[in-house]
Amino acid sequence: MASSKPILSDELRKHYEENGVAKIDSFLNESANVTQKSDDSIPETTRFVRLNPRFDRKQSLELLKREVENVGEVVEVPWLPDNFGFYAIHSSFSLASSESFSSGKVYGMDVSSGAAVAVLLMNVFDVSKKYDDSTDSISNIRVLDLCCAPCLKTCAIADILEEKVGISSTVVGVDISEKRLQLGRNIIRKYHIDCDTSGRKDDIEPSNITIRLFNTDGTTFGSTLSREKDIQSLVFDSNVAKEQQSNAGKRKRQNKSAKAREKKMLKTVSASVFKADNEKSVDSTKDEGKSLDLCIDQFDYVLVDAECSTDGALRHLQHKVIQSTKNNVPLDDKVANNSKLTDPTKIKELVGLQKKLIKSGFRLLKQGGTMIYSTCSMDQEQNENVVRTLLQEFKGQVEIVPLSFDDISENMICEGNLQGTIRFRPSTTNDLFGGGFFMAKLRRIK
Repeated sequence: MASSKPILSDELRKHYEENGVAKIDSFLNESANVTQKSDDSIPETTRFVRLNPRFDRKQSLELLKREVENVGEVVEVPWLPDNFGFYAIHSSFSLASSESFSSGKVYGMDVSSGAAVAVLLMNVFDVSKKYDDSTDSISNIRVLDLCCAPCLKTCAIADILEEKVGISSTVVGVDISEKRLQLGRNIIRKYHIDCDTSGRKDDIEPSNITIRLFNTDGTTFGSTLSREKDIQSLVFDSNVAKEQQSNAGKRKRQNKSAKAREKKMLKTVSASVFKADNEKSVDSTKDEGKSLDLCIDQFDYVLVDAECSTDGALRHLQHKVIQSTKNNVPLDDKVANNSKLTDPTKIKELVGLQKKLIKSGFRLLKQGGTMIYSTCSMDQEQNENVVRTLLQEFKGQVEIVPLSFDDISENMICEGNLQGTIRFRPSTTNDLFGGGFFMAKLRRIK
C-alpha cells in the first residue's frame, strides 16, 4: 500500500482539495513508491504528441505505433478537431530518443495547449456559433501569441493557417525570456524551416506563412512607448531564415558573416513592421486614463497563455516528486509549497502581470477580433478575476464568447466561476486529458 505521508504544504494541499483534486498526496506518494521499487517502473500516466501535418499522416502514425508498441497504444484524442492530429501515448516512452521525434514527424505538446489554439482559430466550441471566427472569413490573417515561448503553440497556429492555401498569414510570437525564446527559435527552425525535419520538399518550398519572434516585454509590445526597444527585439523571421538556409546550402552552422547578414536583415524587417511617429494610430482603449498610441497593425486573433503558478500541471509536479525520490533528496520547498501561489507578495505580483498582459493583448486586437486568455492554474485570482478586470475596465468593448466541449466527460471539465469560461480539471489517472487548465474566449465588439 502506498504511503500517505504529506508531500505538499497544508496550504497547497487545501488548494488542490478545494479545486476537486482529492487525495493529492496519495497520488504523489504512489509515484514515489513505484520509483523506489524499480528505476524502470513509471506510474501509469499519459503524455501527448501532435503530428506534423507536412508529413504523410498514415506513415507517421505507423512509425509512432511501431516505436511505442512495447509500452502501449497510440490513441487519438477524440475531443479536438481531427486536423490537429493529437494522440496520447504512455509517459514511459522516450520521445526525445525516438525516430518519430528526431525526424520531425511529431511534436511533443500538451493537449491543453492544443485546445487553446483550437478554440482561438475555430468556432466549433462556441456555444452560440453567433460569430464566424473561422479563418476562412479572413483574407490576410494576423495572429499574436503574446507569451509564446517555447513556441509549440506558435507552430500549431502556423500549421493550421498554412492549410488555408492562397491566404497570406503572419504569426507573431512575443516573449520576454531570452533562454526560452532561443529554444522556440530552434523548434520553429526544425518544424518550419529545415527541409530534413519540416516535411517540406526542399528548403525553398513556398509557404503562405510568415513567423516572427520578438524578445521583448509583452505588456508594452506594439505601443509607441516601447517602439525603439521592440524594433531591436526581433530575433527570428521565417523568410529571413529560409533565405539564410538557402544561401548556406548543406552547412548547418552560420559563420560570422552570415550571422551579421542575418542581424542586418532582421533589423530591416523589424523597422518595416513598426510605424513611424507620423503613422501611429490611437487605440480606443486606455491605460491609466490615457489613450494609447499603437505603432503596429492590430491582430485578428490574440493568444495570451499567461505566466502563472502552474499548479494545474500535475504531471510536472509528479515528475519533480519522482526525481527527488530517485536522487534521494528532499522535495524542493518551492515545489512543495508553490510560493508563486501561496506567498501573498508573489501572487500579487503575478496577478498584476497577468492583468497587464490581458490588457496588452486586448489593445492589440482588432475590432471584431478574438482573443483567448488561458493559464495552467486553478486559482480564481489568476483566471476569472483577471478576465473580470478586463470586462469591467473595457465595458461595452469586450464580451465573453461562451464555450462548450461536448465530447469530454463532466468529471473532467466544468464551467468556470465566470459564465462562459471553461475549466479543465487536472487528472490523476491515465486518460485522454492533461493538466488543469483555464480558458476564456473574448471578442472585441465592433
